[in-house]
Amino acid sequence: MKKTILVICSAVLMAACNNTTKKTEKDMNTLTFNEKQASCISAIACYEAQGNLGKLAEYINNGLDNGLTVSQIKEALSQLYAYTGFPRSLNALETLQKVVADRDVKGLKTELGEDASPFPSNYDALKQGTDVQTKLSTSALPKTIT
Repeated sequence: MKKTILVICSAVLMAACNNTTKKTEKDMNTLTFNEKQASCISAIACYEAQGNLGKLAEYINNGLDNGLTVSQIKEALSQLYAYTGFPRSLNALETLQKVVADRDVKGLKTELGEDASPFPSNYDALKQGTDVQTKLSTSALPKTIT
């Protein structure tokens, strides 16, 4: 059950962090992360859910080193509060702040990124969520049952 929740959280986070380029209209079905960034964002979600702040800091650093922005990570951490609880999410956001401060002291490049933009006026969150859940649940099924 925990694995299923983490998979769904990761998919939601990846969709929520979709805004990496300037566009007037969002394509809610296209991810713009590369494989390393997607791996980092999944690990960040996992370690927030576990409350493992040491590993969370490690993967936040790793994500920033691999091109994720502070805004993308902040949005991902914020989206998880409904699943992990507000205190755990707040601790994760504090960990992000500490990592950014440490990187500043060390002189490491840290891209802040843009704040999330509003959804298009015709965006249907229920439809998007249903589509994502359907893809996740059908892709996990074996192709043939013998």
